[in-house]
Amino acid sequence: MTRTAGRVTTLPGPLDAAGTDRAQTRLADKVDALLAGRPLSEVRSSRAIRCLQTVGPAAARHALRPESDPSLFGGSPSAMTDLVRTRAGPGTAPTDESWCCAATPTSSQT
Repeated sequence: MTRTAGRVTTLPGPLDAAGTDRAQTRLADKVDALLAGRPLSEVRSSRAIRCLQTVGPAAARHALRPESDPSLFGGSPSAMTDLVRTRAGPGTAPTDESWCCAATPTSSQT
């Protein structure tokens, strides 16, 4: 939680047991199905622990670790769009697959 100019910003908390189970089984299975045998070259995530926990199991299946990326934190759609365009831009192989997880903190007035 951070406090700035009378506002409190709260990050989503860690996954509960059910969320952890979904990330370790169903979500990782869905990612594998979407890849359809293509290699996963990177996993990018918000620095939010919940996002890292969500993408971690799928990354581990491909011997990868999620890379924390500042453009996936804070709810900036333009930064996320720029990241995706950069990762899928000219010079990338058609077999390169990337996966991202973003987090948006919630704010409230104090």
